[in-house]
Amino acid sequence: MHRSSLILIALLTLTIGCEIVIEDPNGLRNKKGSSLDLNNVDLTALNNATAKAKKSAAEARAVRKEALKKLARIERLISSLTGKRLKALPDPKPAPKPSPKTIDFDHTDLDTLLKKHVKNGLVNYKAWKKNDLKPLDAYLDRARATDPSKLASDKHRMAFWINIYNAWTLRSMLKLYPTKSILNHSLAKKGFGIWQKNAIKINGKDQTLNDIEHKILRPMGDARIHFAIVCASIGCPPLRSGAYTADNLGAQMDESAKVFFATKSKFKTDGNTVYLSKIFDWFKKDFGTDNDAVLKALAPYVKDEAAKKLMLSGKAKVAYLDYDWSINEQN
Repeated sequence: MHRSSLILIALLTLTIGCEIVIEDPNGLRNKKGSSLDLNNVDLTALNNATAKAKKSAAEARAVRKEALKKLARIERLISSLTGKRLKALPDPKPAPKPSPKTIDFDHTDLDTLLKKHVKNGLVNYKAWKKNDLKPLDAYLDRARATDPSKLASDKHRMAFWINIYNAWTLRSMLKLYPTKSILNHSLAKKGFGIWQKNAIKINGKDQTLNDIEHKILRPMGDARIHFAIVCASIGCPPLRSGAYTADNLGAQMDESAKVFFATKSKFKTDGNTVYLSKIFDWFKKDFGTDNDAVLKALAPYVKDEAAKKLMLSGKAKVAYLDYDWSINEQN
């Protein structure tokens, strides 16, 4: 065995990763125990294998070098377009926290009380004050602990605030009862300001009746709320004998509007004149830009066909009825 042959075999071993160990001066064996006779080694084949291995290694280095060049060109292109250097991908961001789940608010307690104490739009304040203040207070306490922004939809929020407006008005009047009129307790009459100062704290924020009507409900853009919220007066829309609910809100407000226009003290016609409640004077812009637009918006709720035809004619005059501020109490 020549020294040069051993050197060549060692080089081949390092180049192609063969695992060969010396067994004795006359032979080699691999780890599996098969022996090789060094005297019979084909040096030409070994040289060719070594050259081939070197060539493969060189080719691999060339491929890697070319890939790095292409990556550099891509980086320069991105940099020229965005002004930012190509960076390694960042670690994945943590999964966003799920949005707070929506909540529901059950108006069944109020619905039960309204069915029990309200008939034909009028309230039995005497019996309610004597027997059922606690259930109403419990309902309002639940409302105080509620975040309306987490309710499922605008309809849920509108129903919530309509019911709270009516329930808080009723609770305030029950506190003051017996009384003849809500006006006796307004700032104009040197009272405690039932609309302006008499706040209920909802989700930690004070809300007066004015806040609920003008800052919450009216901005929702549905003028039918004026048929639903009731200020404890005869001139107001008749109080519904039940709570408003999100699922039936549109139909319930339409029904309240129809009941309103079926009440002679709140609507009538005479010749070419349509007599409307002062509600449509105070909140005219919620229904239309001018009298004709207001009449067209209200006509669908009027049952009398002749009156409806006049309202849609574009020739009707508008006048306003006196507003009755007497308490909406059952006789």
